[in-house]
Order: sequence, then structure tokens, then C-alpha cells
Amino acid sequence: MSQAKGKLHNGDAPKSASDTVGKNSYVNAESSTTSDNTPCSDKKRETRVKRRERGKEESATDKKPSTKDLTELDKYWKVVEDNPSDFTGWTYLLQYVEQEKNMATVHKAFDAFLAHYPYCYGYWKKYADLEKEPDKAEEVFEHGVKAVALSIDLWIHYLTFAVNKYASHADRVSIIRGLFERAMAAAGLDFRSDKLWEMYMKWEKENGDLHRVTALYDRLLTIPTQHYRHHFDCFKEFINSHHPKDILDVDEFLRLRNQVFASKSTLHTHITADDDDTDSPPARVEEPPPGLEVPPGEEPAPGTAGTTSKGDDAEVAPLREKIIELRRAMFDALQTEVSKRWTFEETVRRPYFHVKPLEKSQLKNWRDYLDFEISCGSHERIVVLFERCVITCALYEEFWLKYAKYQEPRGIEAIRHVLQRACHIHLPKKPHLHFTWAAYEERHEKFEEAAAVLHVLEKNMNGLAMVSLRCISLERRQGNFSRVDELYKDYIGKAESSEVRSFYAIKYARYLAKVIGNIDAAKTILEDALDSDQSNHKLYLQLVDIEYQKSTVDEQAMLKLFGRAIDGPLPTEHRVAFSQRRLEFLEDFGSNVTRILDAYEEHQKILKELQSTKKRKMSESQESTDKKNRTEMTPEVASSNYAQPPPVMQSYGDMSAAYNYSQHWGAYANPTGYGYQHPGWSGYAQQYYGAQ
Repeated sequence: MSQAKGKLHNGDAPKSASDTVGKNSYVNAESSTTSDNTPCSDKKRETRVKRRERGKEESATDKKPSTKDLTELDKYWKVVEDNPSDFTGWTYLLQYVEQEKNMATVHKAFDAFLAHYPYCYGYWKKYADLEKEPDKAEEVFEHGVKAVALSIDLWIHYLTFAVNKYASHADRVSIIRGLFERAMAAAGLDFRSDKLWEMYMKWEKENGDLHRVTALYDRLLTIPTQHYRHHFDCFKEFINSHHPKDILDVDEFLRLRNQVFASKSTLHTHITADDDDTDSPPARVEEPPPGLEVPPGEEPAPGTAGTTSKGDDAEVAPLREKIIELRRAMFDALQTEVSKRWTFEETVRRPYFHVKPLEKSQLKNWRDYLDFEISCGSHERIVVLFERCVITCALYEEFWLKYAKYQEPRGIEAIRHVLQRACHIHLPKKPHLHFTWAAYEERHEKFEEAAAVLHVLEKNMNGLAMVSLRCISLERRQGNFSRVDELYKDYIGKAESSEVRSFYAIKYARYLAKVIGNIDAAKTILEDALDSDQSNHKLYLQLVDIEYQKSTVDEQAMLKLFGRAIDGPLPTEHRVAFSQRRLEFLEDFGSNVTRILDAYEEHQKILKELQSTKKRKMSESQESTDKKNRTEMTPEVASSNYAQPPPVMQSYGDMSAAYNYSQHWGAYANPTGYGYQHPGWSGYAQQYYGAQ
């Protein structure tokens, strides 16, 4: 009892009544056994030892912490492991690990999620915020901006973090400025990058480097952005708030100052030419510089109060006007470029990634926008727009293919950079995308890389025949015939059904017959397939085709093959087709007319069998229709609406046309075409082929 109380006092949950009874029974049984002087058998002793060990394990389990939370975590994991494309399931898992704040589970969950959905920039931000160590958080940000380089929000979040982290660092300015420049190189051309530019200029102003602010405005005024007009207004305010020599580099400041003085001198010359020369100074004598309120050398330092005097104001105003005038020309050109893109940008409703499908109008807008930007010819802007597009349209393979095609003139590395992301991350189960990538690799003679692409797809799409055939064709084009044999045999051996096995056997036989020229090996492959799939008419057709390809037709072999197909377990429709082909073969290559007549008689029997089957099915169908009509309408109406079924042989004649034999037997209707006539021969064409 004292032990039990101790356990409860330590916080363990009390056992159920059944557990208590079971444990007491175990104790009583053990004590009674040990008190007995009769020696126990080895079996009983072993059982008792096992019970004692199990009791110790249960006691140890009682002292362990509850696994309830771990079980819930496993449940969330099971959802996404069973279906990695369950985006909502991933969000539930991430919400759970965020609440738990166990960094081991956070790392595992976020790493797995972002491997599937790297364009979800918001989760990169959350991941970094959850990291307690600044270096680990910075590492997350680095991975994030590499995965989704055009995310303005992620760059701003990263820059804010970096400014705080390196606030007291000796190289603070160079580190942060370098990060800003990386952000601009990656996302500065984005139409919606306004906040990033504003953040950069604000940071430079706080550092007091006004020359760099002006340089940033000069760059920004050449880039079409959403708030381009606001930026120009801010630029004018910036110019009017600072002395020109404080915001311009020396060369530009002196050049503009000379231009201003030259224009003033020209204006002064025109004015004095109209006045009385006796009251004016000589034309070449310039007015002294605007009056200074302090002697030369006594003016305040740049950037301090009192820098500008009244005389200096007269010089600054035209300088400011000149600076703005020059940038206004840039602004006008920028406005034209923005107007060209405004309709496209205004139509973009979802500039971020989501698993939900996009409207058709959105997809069309992206197509048109890309075509427009490509026509403009600026490679940098085209690449940025493509990158924006594949973020929003990451699950649409057409845009990845369009991007790869655009990059084709720039080499295989550029193509690979595009398709690698598409195939490995966003669309791992899109065969056409992988086939295109493999074709590009093969075109550039990167055969191993092409095979690797197809191998990855084969793992993702296990059992897809088109992938297997593409792997085979890649090896065949390189002349690796031994490898082709290995692949065919491997696929035939691993086939899960006789139908799939026959499919590969037919392909293999064609390869052996047409490429290798080994007719006997091709026939062997098909014969082996027929042993396990006797009802597959395609195998017989392939054998017939191979026999036809011989330089000399073997009549006996062909008749034996036709007989095997006709007498085999094929459906009646296929037996009729093979019987028809036998008649054609005998007419073209037969050496004995008796065989033709015998084949014709057997053909008639099969036709009657088919006709009987058709009539029986039609009768059953008609009975079902009549029964339904009797329940829905009066007998008079049912009788008036009754329609005769189409001729049985007419419907089969359509199938005959599928084999391209619709007109082969028309001559039998004309006895004069041949030197013999068989009773009922002309009726043959009327019964079976007359409807054609």
C-alpha cells in the first residue's frame, strides 16, 4: 500500500480495477508457490520469471511520460506520408508542431513540407521565426530566398532580421548593403518590388549616404513598378530637401552646375544686347558670383545648419530644376513602359503560389503576358516574368515547358535549371515534362543524365508502360542493343498481368524483327507469350505480320497460324476477322483452290455462329426494351414506336473496315471474274459484305 500511495503521489494515474485484481492475483499465486516445499518444474519456473519481467516492464512503463502527444503527432504524419499532395494535411501538421515548439519536430515537419512546397514563402518566415538561434534562423532565410527568390515579403523579412542581428557588427554596413544588393538582383525587377526599393533607400538615408539614395532612385526610375509615380514624387521631394552637392557625385554636380551657369550666361547676354551699352558692363565681364553672407573659407561644413546662403539659394534652385528635368525624361519613358504592362498586371489576381487551380482567364493572361515580354526582347525582364509565372502556375506544366523552350538557345544548363525544379519538386508525376527534359539532355549528348531523368520518373510512376518504352528507345538510339534486350526481358518478367506481358512481348518481337532482323527470335517471344495469354488476338496478329515480312511467304506456316487463331479461345468477332484474313491470304498466295473452298465453308460457319450470337443478344435486348415500354406506355404507343434493329452483318461490316478489308471480297459477288463458281458463292458477298 505504501508503494501504491507513493506512485500516486508521484503523479502516475491509478490503475483500473481489473489491473489491480490481476496484480494481486499474481502476487498471491507467487507467494503460494514459493511457500510450497515441493520443487517447481522448469516450465513453471520459466513462466514465473517471464511474468516477473513483464511486471517490471509494466512498472517501468508507468514511470514513463505519457505518449499521447507523440501519438497525435504520428497521426498527423501518417496523413501526409500516405498522401504527400494533401496540402491541408500538411498545414495541420505544421500547426501542431508550432504549438508544441519542439525544435526537433519543427525541423522535421517544416523541412519535409518545404521540400514539397518551397514556394510557400509564408512558411519560410514562420520557420525562421521559430528558430531560437540567430544563426539557424539566418540559415533558414538563406534556404528560403534561394527557393523562392522573387518573394518580396520574404526578402523584407530577412533584411529586417539581418539589420537587427548585425546592428553592432563592425562590418554592419557592408554586410547589410550586400544583402540588399542580392535582393535587388533577385527581385528588383519585379513589378511589385516597390516595398523592397523603399526599404533599401530608407536604410541608406539612415546611414546618411545620400549619394547612394540618388543612385537607387536612378535605378528605380528605369524599372516598371506598380507605384512608379509615387517614387518620382518622392524623388522630387528628396531633391528639394537636400543640397545638390550632398546628393550628387562630384562629376555630375559640377557638370550640371556648369550647364546652369552657361544657360544663365546666355540669357544674360541676350538681355544686355537689347539694353543701352553705356549703362551696362562689358559683355564679357561676368557678374560676380552670387553674394556670400560670410567670407570665403568661413562657410559651414556640408550638411550642417546654415550651409545654404541667400546667394547659394539662387544657384541651388536652378540646379534642382535641372536634376528633376533630367529624371523627368526617364520618368516619361518609364510611364510608357508601365502603361504597356498595366493591363496584364491588373489582371493578375493571385501573384503567389497555392494548390488551388487558377481560372482559365488567369492562365490566358499569363500566356499573353509572357508572349508580350518575349516580344520586347529584354532577357532580364523575361526571366523575371517567367519566374513570377512559375510561382503562381507551378502546377501547370505548360509554363515550365514554355520557360524551358525559351531557355533552349542558352544551353542545357539553363534548361536543366528550369526543368529540374519542375520535375523534382512541383510535378514529379508528369511524364511529358520528364520526357521533354530527357529529350533535351539527349539532344546535347548527355545520355547518362537523360537516363537518370527517366529512371526517376519510372520510380514515381511504377508500371507506366510509356516510361518503360522511352527508357528502351533511349538505349536503342545509342546502339546499346544488349541493354535493350535486358530491359525488355526485365519488363516482361516483372509484368503483373498477362495483358501487360503480351504488350511488352509484341514490342520486343517488333524490335527483334525490324531492328535486329532476327525473325526466329521474334517468333519465339510471341509463342512464349501465347502460352500464357491464348485469348490475346494481338499476339496472333503480330505473328501474322512477322510471317508476311519474310522474303518468301511460308504457306504452311501461315495456315497453321490462322488455324490456331480460328480454333483458339478468341471471341467470335476476332475468329471471323482471322478467317477473313485467311481467305485473303489464300486468294493472294494459296497454291491449292481446294483450300480456298474449304476455308470459305468454314468461314460461313463462323459467320452463322456470329450471326446467331448477335440475334440472341438483340432478342434479349429487345425483350428488355419491350418490358420497359409496357410499363411506361400503352400497347398501341409501344407498337408504333418500335423500330427494327439494324442488320446484324452491317454492324460487323464496320468492324471489318477497321481491319482495312472492306473491299477485298467484292469480287466474289461477280462470278464472271473467276473461272469457277461455287454454289452460294455470290450469296457470300451479299450476306457478309453486301452492306459495305
